Amino acid sequence: SIDGDDLYTKGAVLSINGNKVTVETSNNVKTQELILPLTECYQINPDSDCPDHCQLMHLNPATLLENTTKRFKADKIYTYVGEILVAVNPFKWIHGLYGTNNMEHCRGKKLYNTAFGPHPYSIS
Repeated sequence: SIDGDDLYTKGAVLSINGNKVTVETSNNVKTQELILPLTECYQINPDSDCPDHCQLMHLNPATLLENTTKRFKADKIYTYVGEILVAVNPFKWIHGLYGTNNMEHCRGKKLYNTAFGPHPYSIS
């Protein structure tokens, strides 16, 4: 990563030479060229969040982290991995996330048919 804050960063592949990939990354202030092992380069997904990591087009450590981060920033703290519910602690109260109204939306529904996406009420 250019600024050191991100574990992964997006880049454009300039060339591939055997097991080495030349990638250009940019953070709108600085652009740099990196030569990386092919095993450290991952394909990216379209720019939308996905409620189930298993539905990501490209499933790898970078896309899992990116999808979880996008959902977290949008106060979507729950994400499925198949039938497993993953929760990220928001360290704040998220209005409208819990309550009897939400419980009723989940009652009698199958896992993926709830109105507001992944939630503990959906799996209980």
